[in-house]
Amino acid sequence: MSFLYKLLEIPVFYSLSQMLLAPGSGILLKNQYLRIFGKSRGIVLDVGCGPALTTPQPDGLIVGADINPHYVEKYTGIGIDTNPQIISDKLQRRNRFGFVSSADSLPFDDSVFDESRSVGLLHHLYTESATNVVKEMIRCTRSGGDIIILDNIWPHRAICRPLAWLTRRFDRGKWIRTEDELFDLVNSTYQGRWEKQRFTYSFTGLEMILLRIQKSIDEK
Repeated sequence: MSFLYKLLEIPVFYSLSQMLLAPGSGILLKNQYLRIFGKSRGIVLDVGCGPALTTPQPDGLIVGADINPHYVEKYTGIGIDTNPQIISDKLQRRNRFGFVSSADSLPFDDSVFDESRSVGLLHHLYTESATNVVKEMIRCTRSGGDIIILDNIWPHRAICRPLAWLTRRFDRGKWIRTEDELFDLVNSTYQGRWEKQRFTYSFTGLEMILLRIQKSIDEK
């Protein structure tokens, strides 16, 4: 099983696995991502970025953070960044950066990012760690900025979506949650008017939930 997970670190094998286990996800997710991230601009944080940028590049620059150095190298295409201050350097001509970091202890200052996004990360983390990730995303986002979380969830009823349930059963993530469980987790971490949208992203019935909130303008 560990060998299989190593293969999934290679973008081409990961893409192939998605085609086999989540048919139709390429086009369906692309459409959802364009809807969700199409207007992203400024300095954007991508928490748990993985080996490739799967969401749209913002109008500005994007900063990936992942605990796996091989992922970060592939994400940037040029290596690993070590000084977080580099993202505020106006002379930089790059639009993508990458840092090796645990998602629940990010190396960035408070209120740096115009948007913080996380896609498919929280179901790999136990509750305390997932809660700390949301706290870190809130901390690093400026007042009025957006926090956007997308994560896999269980079907309402296994009998209605058996292939989706089976895929979730063998997912690498050990902490797949229901819609209500994930919403309760983020809302207990940061209370407010979270936007919540559930959507299907494969022909087999796999589902994700979008959770989005704007950081209060009264917060620093």
